[in-house]
Amino acid sequence: MTVTLSDRARQYIALFEDEVGVTIRDCVVDEAYDRVLFVVAAGEMADAIGPAGRNVQQIEERLGRAVELVEDADTAEAFVANALAPAAVYN
Repeated sequence: MTVTLSDRARQYIALFEDEVGVTIRDCVVDEAYDRVLFVVAAGEMADAIGPAGRNVQQIEERLGRAVELVEDADTAEAFVANALAPAAVYN
């Protein structure tokens, strides 16, 4: 299965990486809810959020959309747990 990023998603990734200095693994532009979801490389979530959420706020202002972050993981189970956080995931 081949997954391709839209031009807009690639532009958003480049903006986030340039502004914040973290590695973005993927980007989903959700037009229905006017938001953008970024998958941040494992171990870089704190840097992506920034002090008091400053980095996320800055990107939201630049994009004019809500921004959500999910931390990447080595396994599918860990990724799903990250995506559903702060909910506890069992099994």
